[in-house]
Amino acid sequence: MRDDLSTLFERLVSFFNDKNNLLEQINRNEIQLRYLVKSGNEEEITGLLQSDSDLFVRLDSLEFDIQTLISNICKITGIEKNRFNSFFSKRDEDIIKKVFVTMEASEKKMYDLFKDRKKVIKEMEEKMTSIHNDINTLKFIRRIKY
Repeated sequence: MRDDLSTLFERLVSFFNDKNNLLEQINRNEIQLRYLVKSGNEEEITGLLQSDSDLFVRLDSLEFDIQTLISNICKITGIEKNRFNSFFSKRDEDIIKKVFVTMEASEKKMYDLFKDRKKVIKEMEEKMTSIHNDINTLKFIRRIKY
């Protein structure tokens, strides 16, 4: 493989490793968020959601860098971007194999994160419903007393 392509693939592995690290940070926040939802600590929930927001901004930026790098590799090799996976996944070079291993790891982490986020949202909605019901009950009791 040409040195320039090898360097680009090494950068791609590095970007995917960075992406995986960010996804692991978001996952750790997700675990803490589930605990905080159960404990009802709204201030910490807000802070954690802001931290997640910052991480997602970094993740978006990193994804842009990944796609730009993939586009550059495709331009150099003369293949269409939508054929990147099918063309390179069949190659036998170690660096390319490493790219696909790290890419698949990030895809799995994204899928797992999406599933976990859906669970947290459901728990938050249930908590809000419970609080709303408690408020209505207190309003009812207040009307009865007075």
